[in-house]
Amino acid sequence: MSPFPSTPALQARYIHRQVQLLDDAHALAVFQLTYADLDLTSWGTQPGLAPFVTLGLVDKTLQAKPALAAWDSAFARPRAPAATR
Repeated sequence: MSPFPSTPALQARYIHRQVQLLDDAHALAVFQLTYADLDLTSWGTQPGLAPFVTLGLVDKTLQAKPALAAWDSAFARPRAPAATR
């Protein structure tokens, strides 16, 4: 378990806020680093890994977390041609 306090609902709010900030900045692209939570039974305890254990949009069994719906709704939006931004 990550030593950094958070909840699935807080993670979803973060994704929503990230999308708002990207819109405000007229971002051309975004890259989401983590898709799935890390399964420590596969990785073992590694130095520096703790902050990344529960960042995924899905859990370690690939079950959707609330943040995945937020990400999917942003990803599903129509793309505007660069000339109209």
